Amino acid sequence: MSWSSVRGGGDDDDDELAIAFAHEHSRAFTILEAVERVRAHRVRVEEDAASKSRHHPPKRDDTLRVLVVGADRVEGTNPEATAEVFRAVLERGGVGDDARGFANVEILCAGPNVTVDDGIAEGEFHAVRGADDDEEEEDDEDDEEAPSPKRRRAGVSVGYHVGLYHDIASEGEEEEEEEEEADAPAERKASTASTFSGWVPELAVAFNAGMWGYSQDEWRPTIDRIVHAHKCPLVVTGYTVKEAESDEDALRAMTTPAAAADAGGGAGAGVEWLWETEANPFRSLRPRALRFDRSVYVPGDDAGDGEGAFMGENAAWMCLRAAA
Repeated sequence: MSWSSVRGGGDDDDDELAIAFAHEHSRAFTILEAVERVRAHRVRVEEDAASKSRHHPPKRDDTLRVLVVGADRVEGTNPEATAEVFRAVLERGGVGDDARGFANVEILCAGPNVTVDDGIAEGEFHAVRGADDDEEEEDDEDDEEAPSPKRRRAGVSVGYHVGLYHDIASEGEEEEEEEEEADAPAERKASTASTFSGWVPELAVAFNAGMWGYSQDEWRPTIDRIVHAHKCPLVVTGYTVKEAESDEDALRAMTTPAAAADAGGGAGAGVEWLWETEANPFRSLRPRALRFDRSVYVPGDDAGDGEGAFMGENAAWMCLRAAA
């Protein structure tokens, strides 16, 4: 997919409407494209394993669980605002009975820079009422027949955690040790309405994370939790291809078997790159303004998609997962 295929127009990236649309929906379509790629890869792996074992691939539920790590106010400060940021995910996610579709979405925004409005409780998911809910009630009042099979917007619940993600995950593990044996992981996963404990994302995304600029010890515990403990693919975006390559170098240093073992996590396991740094087809087309020389931010002055003089949100991306 690309912006032109989504909008149904031409390839003119200079068109004001195209720039505005891409900037507004870059995060949502980045997630959609990542889910498509990750699920396609998973289906191939599961079908291959099933053919060898003569068993059917495991059936998955119809809820897409997304962790936005390193989130801030850009991702919204209340459930309605966050749902609006990711509106395209809800509207274009497909239907639940498709191998790559989903009927519900859970979004957890976590990070020390997360900001929430007064009255929004942390540590729980908040269901967001959508237009489809109102239409469904009206349909029920007017007609008791089965609903139309038209494509519907996915239901969405949003949660927030102000702090480091691996801290909340560790707190949940401590609580689980005190619970009864009957509280199995699958059961905890289904009870996310009241707590994040046991919640496992299908996809984690770090938008414009700039991991290259941090100490490895700052990001490594969270990455280890996501990639190794949760077995969850992690997508990382950057403002340019060159910056994303620096992020990739930092991630490689953090996720080597030796580094994972030294950190006491990941069981010494390495990672598999579903795709290495490349231009993101759903990058924002709005140049990012800086109040300082961009060469200080990322060296080099080559021109090209997602690199050089142009800087934009989610210009480049990569995806890694735990090695099989």
